[in-house]
Amino acid sequence: MAKPVSTQVPQLIVHTASGLHITPQGRADADVEVRLWRSGWTSAGDKTRQWIFLPVPGQQYTYRIKNAQYERYLTLETPAPGTRVTYLHSNSTDQSLWKLFFPDSAQADFVIASVLDTELVISPKEGAQEPEVTLEVEKFGPYTDQFWRTREPRSS
Repeated sequence: MAKPVSTQVPQLIVHTASGLHITPQGRADADVEVRLWRSGWTSAGDKTRQWIFLPVPGQQYTYRIKNAQYERYLTLETPAPGTRVTYLHSNSTDQSLWKLFFPDSAQADFVIASVLDTELVISPKEGAQEPEVTLEVEKFGPYTDQFWRTREPRSS
C-alpha cells in the first residue's frame, strides 16, 4: 500500500538520490524554474522551500503542489521531455496538476508525473554540474534520480 503524503503540514520535497530539496530559483516570488538545492539542517524558518500538497477531489494521488510562502505552484507549461518545471501563479489549469506514483508499494518514495502526460516525471537535468540543478521532465524509467519523498521541515 502506498504511503500518502501529508496534506496538512508544509513539506520539503526531497530528491531521494541526492537529499537535495525542490526550491524556486533564487527563492523569489517570480516566474522562475525550480531547482534542487541543499540547505542547512534547519529548514522550518524558510517557507520558500516548503510545499503544500493540495488534493484534487475525486482523483487519487493527484495534487496541485503549492509553495508554502507564495501563491505559486509547480507547473509544466509544455508536456515534452526536457521541459523545465516552473513555479507560476497558474493554479486552475491542468499544467499545475501532478500525479504521484509509487512504483514500489513497500517504499515511501514516489515519482511526480504531469497529468498532461503521466509518462513525464520530474527529474534533475541530466548531466547538470551546477550547485543548483534545474528540474525538468523526462520519460519515466528505471532511474533512481526520478524518485522523491517528503519530510517535515526541522527547526533545530
